[in-house]
Amino acid sequence: MENKREFYMGIDIESGSPLSKENHKFFVIIIDNDLKIVNKIRDITLSSLIRLAWEWKPKAIAIDNVFEIAKDEKSLSKILSLLPPQTQLVQVTINDGKFADIKEIAKQINLEIDQGKLTPSKTAYLAAVIALKGKGTKISFSNEKTQIIVSKGRWSKSGGMSQNRYQRRIRASVNIAANKIKDLLERSGIDYDMFVKKGEGGIDSAIFTVYTSREKLYGIVRPHKGIDYSIAIKSIYDGKILFGNNLDKPDRPIIVGIDPGITTGIAIIDLEGNVLYLDSKKEMDRGDIISLIYSYGKPILLAVDVDIIPDMVKKLASQINAEIYVPREDMLVVDKSSLALKATGGENPDTTHERDALASAYKAFLNYKSKLSQVESYVEKIDIDLDVEKIKADVIRGITIADAIDKQINEMLNLNNEEYKEENNNNCNPDKQPENELISKIQKLEAEKITLENKVNELIKSLAISENEVRSVKQKLKTELLKDEEIKKLKNDVSRLNSLVNELEENINIANEKNNLFKNILMKILNNEMIIIKRLQSLKMNNIKKVEDIYGKLKEGDVILIEDQGSFENDAINYIIKKNILAIIVNREDTTLSELLKKKGIPVLNKNDYNIVDIDIFTFAPSTILKDASMKNKELKKSNVEEIDLRNIIDQYRKNKI
Repeated sequence: MENKREFYMGIDIESGSPLSKENHKFFVIIIDNDLKIVNKIRDITLSSLIRLAWEWKPKAIAIDNVFEIAKDEKSLSKILSLLPPQTQLVQVTINDGKFADIKEIAKQINLEIDQGKLTPSKTAYLAAVIALKGKGTKISFSNEKTQIIVSKGRWSKSGGMSQNRYQRRIRASVNIAANKIKDLLERSGIDYDMFVKKGEGGIDSAIFTVYTSREKLYGIVRPHKGIDYSIAIKSIYDGKILFGNNLDKPDRPIIVGIDPGITTGIAIIDLEGNVLYLDSKKEMDRGDIISLIYSYGKPILLAVDVDIIPDMVKKLASQINAEIYVPREDMLVVDKSSLALKATGGENPDTTHERDALASAYKAFLNYKSKLSQVESYVEKIDIDLDVEKIKADVIRGITIADAIDKQINEMLNLNNEEYKEENNNNCNPDKQPENELISKIQKLEAEKITLENKVNELIKSLAISENEVRSVKQKLKTELLKDEEIKKLKNDVSRLNSLVNELEENINIANEKNNLFKNILMKILNNEMIIIKRLQSLKMNNIKKVEDIYGKLKEGDVILIEDQGSFENDAINYIIKKNILAIIVNREDTTLSELLKKKGIPVLNKNDYNIVDIDIFTFAPSTILKDASMKNKELKKSNVEEIDLRNIIDQYRKNKI
């Protein structure tokens, strides 16, 4: 079985610069996995390069410097979002986090290169081959995700329905599509967040932020453009540019207060209670929140202001491996305002979302403040350079103060042993310390450790009773929370089923209304009060054919409604004359088409004089039209006879005069 043919695109800048206003140009070479050149193009713009990428869908686009195609990270993220999902952007001059000249990398894979400066065509070729050989580094961003947008379709006509009923039907369709996508993502085990804009009878739109690549959604969710709703899928690249996986994160432990929703409030404080960040933003997804949090430190505790943890916070805590602080009951507004003022030193937050987030974070801090103070007091008694912040973080995670200190001392002992081994093995270093001096230091640290262990044991005994009480309270609280979670799940199920019932009832009501209207009109037809007329968009043969495909051939006595009088065909006029059409209904009688039809002897009636009803593809009119059409027909014939008699008199007069 032959291997699947794959393509690699190598590019190099030929002229211009991403920083200049003029379009910069590239040399492009495309090779297959047999190193055969299948295409080469010079002087190609960035927009044409992207179009070419969609035509060939290469496995990789290889370049020696990504900032030859983009002036900054924002521009680069935009370019990545426009490329095919399966195409990677690779910088071939970075391998394992280290930079190397493209010539050096070419030599490593046994490629022959000319001496001197490389031409753009040669550089592009080398880049493509290096990427094919698996060298280079994929360019990515710290916050990559896929967005699925479900919205109303572009079709605006409501047919025979009222505009309100039509809009409700559209919203119901959007709701059904969004729920289907939700079920598909959950069945596939794909992580996502969902933002909904609600409307009467359903939803106006739904935005899914999916935490996976666009490529992994193939076969699960597909784009769709329909009359009622549409589904769009696009890749999003945010955050910091990564060459591989080089994401630096500050180690400072922090407490994060979250108020989730369409507008999300976020408050970040350190373990001293200092406010590091406070803001609220619309439609933040988990990727945005995580990038923001890690730019300030390492989250050890998430805090909320309600006693039932929101799903988004649960997912966030699981993703960043943080504990969750939950109040025993929902926090009161007056308490939240008071806590927020204390945290800021008397300054009110700008929004209620910021207030709620800050209040929950500060309440969590106050809950642990006593223990954190105990950590500081304990560490002050020990003449060892311990990292107090790390000990505090461990205590918040549920480790006792004694165990947290032991953990850090053990790390120091292991570190000293490693240093001792390293220095002992380095016999060529004239400045190394004698072996017995290092052993003495280790023994001293071990003695200090024993002393500390004795003190720790004393503290453990005094804290044992308190810890047992805390465990008991936690167990009770956990049981209550599990009950609350089950109740919440059942409520959500009931809410979802109620929503589905409402949708079905709405569809049934619409169908019943339409059915009743059909019955009413049918009775009127049987009583000779209404007739079926045939509706044409315009008087053209293609429109006549569409109507005849539905109703059958036009026949003598038919009445036709024409919506657009601005355009018509003589063939169509001759056709309806041949069929002996009874009458034509128009919006206006003073148009060219109306006058022409009258001259041809076809009665023309004004639509505004009658109550005409449209239901789906059918059009109905009162039967009085037949009588009016007959009268018009007689008037036209009489007028034509009088016109003929007048012409005959004039012709006879002219003959006699001669």
